[in-house]
Amino acid sequence: MSDTTFKQKAALLGGGLIVGLVFSALLYFPLKSFVHWLRSSSAEGSTFESLDELRSSMLESDERDVKQDHSVSLRSIISPHPSDAIIYDLRPNIDVRFQGVPVRTNSCGMRGREIAIPKSENVFRIAMLGDSYVFGWGVEEDKSFVSLLEERLNEFTGGSPRVEVLNFGVPGYSTFQEVAAFNAIGKDFDPDLVLMYFIRNDFGLPFFIKNFGDSAEIVPGTTFDQMSAEGDEQLVGEKRSQMFKLLNPNHQIRDIAHELDEQHIPYYLMFNPHGASDKTLRKLWVLKHRPFINVVDLRDEFRRITKEYGIDQHTLKLPHDDHPNARKHALLADLMAAELLGEFARLDFSQSES
Repeated sequence: MSDTTFKQKAALLGGGLIVGLVFSALLYFPLKSFVHWLRSSSAEGSTFESLDELRSSMLESDERDVKQDHSVSLRSIISPHPSDAIIYDLRPNIDVRFQGVPVRTNSCGMRGREIAIPKSENVFRIAMLGDSYVFGWGVEEDKSFVSLLEERLNEFTGGSPRVEVLNFGVPGYSTFQEVAAFNAIGKDFDPDLVLMYFIRNDFGLPFFIKNFGDSAEIVPGTTFDQMSAEGDEQLVGEKRSQMFKLLNPNHQIRDIAHELDEQHIPYYLMFNPHGASDKTLRKLWVLKHRPFINVVDLRDEFRRITKEYGIDQHTLKLPHDDHPNARKHALLADLMAAELLGEFARLDFSQSES
């Protein structure tokens, strides 16, 4: 397919887009209450003596792990990971009902069908990194924007190359986990493009703090904030500085983008359309003078589409939390496809056919 054809189709798509938490909402509790759910403790918050103890708690089960509609709990679909940078990942080869919809994972612990690690000829692979939004929280697999983006792009390539969008999303992941998990297994899939879907929550504290104070305890982020307000500000400041240096998304984005640039793999940082996008962009100093980071803010086009078609924002959310429903996933897939077609027009697909 010629560059001109791609550009023409991209213009048509852009002009006619519309289709008919850390864990932001767990099965029983909000995201930052995850540790409280794993182990009840004092009013100040739960603590764990080690990550091993936290991981052991993930393996426990009780009557809360199966709902009346036969949906399983979050901890029923995740398993501890030995890396302190990853902490947990999705269990491989599961076929369950989660958040009211069927959820399956492949042998590599990714939501969706089985993916051959050696890339076939004439295949263009996109690795999509993210949290519960990318995972497709509360929507069926074929209605998630990961699946729909793959479908949209294959419509425009005509199957040559065949586009595969790989779902590396895990509920509750922050940027540091997304990057660590991609470094652990994502590179093996030989992606031609990496897309990170960024949520403003990625700036929040993780649900635990490691090595806080004089002991090796792990403290939930809510407790850390309380200690920041009431405790030893100097100690808290030092620990906060150390933690942010390690976990600040600016550092993680810089490192993965630089490495991918050296490998000549395009890296896209795509922002969830939210009213706080301006504030998020200002906090990401890594985006200044970084030409190898392709920044895509979906907010303006999202607002234009919803205003033009009179779409009420409340009709784009799940009934029980603020995650996008199937209708919003479809809209986001269209917006993403419009952005990526411009990239496709500049790529030499012969590289993905070898």
